[in-house]
Amino acid sequence: MSKLRFLGVGAGQCQTLGCSSAVFEHAHTRLLIDCGHGSLQRYLERYTTLPQFIYITHLHYDHIADLQALFYQARFNSEPNNRPQLFIAAALVPKLVHMFDQESAALAEGNCNMWQWIQLIPVTQGFWLNQHYFKIYPTRHHAPNSCFSLHLPGVFFYSADTRPVPEIIHHALSGSETIFHDCRLCANPSHTGLDDLPREYVPEAIERLVLYHYLSEQEGRDMQAKGYQIATPNQLFDLSPLAIASTQTVTPINKITL
Repeated sequence: MSKLRFLGVGAGQCQTLGCSSAVFEHAHTRLLIDCGHGSLQRYLERYTTLPQFIYITHLHYDHIADLQALFYQARFNSEPNNRPQLFIAAALVPKLVHMFDQESAALAEGNCNMWQWIQLIPVTQGFWLNQHYFKIYPTRHHAPNSCFSLHLPGVFFYSADTRPVPEIIHHALSGSETIFHDCRLCANPSHTGLDDLPREYVPEAIERLVLYHYLSEQEGRDMQAKGYQIATPNQLFDLSPLAIASTQTVTPINKITL
């Protein structure tokens, strides 16, 4: 059975909620989604070992800051043939490599840099991981092709940071996925706001939403008071098709006329 556990659910400035990060679990496979400040420590507290597989949605530091810590710990605590594998959209690879370049991410001990110890795997449309094929799509966050969502068809969709993406939600999903969606009370040019949801998405999609990346615990409670389900730190979600329907209590604020 597949599950998804949130390590953190907040925007970068909210330390109590932790930087948004999650782990997809299936059998013995675990895929860490994003690795911002504090995410690696939360992962180690839960799973005790370093992540073997990581997917990075975009390059803001609240989503990648702990990659250098991962490199250091992998270098001194792992075997050379068990390097962490990092999946990332090919469009982001040049900038990521530049951010952790030869000089800023190198060790005097052992004469190696970050990319000699972390296996970087560029992704165009999707990637295989232990019999699962994950798709990626560009989202609406800051600049074009700067952030990419993650989709396991029929199981879950993880929006990453984004404005509403009805072109994905309504056309790329099968209709059974749990939808983990970036949202806060008030929208801005790079993030979805609560009022966006009933305007942009059909009711059937709204019923499958779980909201994360909000600004504070109070903001999360306010979104719950509007009838939406939110994710909380360390919360584990069952990703079987009927699981979200059995726990969801969302009532759309407005009906959408098609």
